[in-house]
Amino acid sequence: MAKGFALTIGLNAVNPKHYGGWSGELNACEADAEDMA
Repeated sequence: MAKGFALTIGLNAVNPKHYGGWSGELNACEADAEDMA
C-alpha cells in the first residue's frame, strides 16, 4: 500500500490589514491541523 506525507500548519490568526477590517481570528484552524496529523 502506498504511503504519503502531509504538512499541516495551523494558524490562530492572520494579519487583519489584509482582510478589510476583519479581526483575523481563526477559530479552529490549529485544531483542524492537529486532527489531520
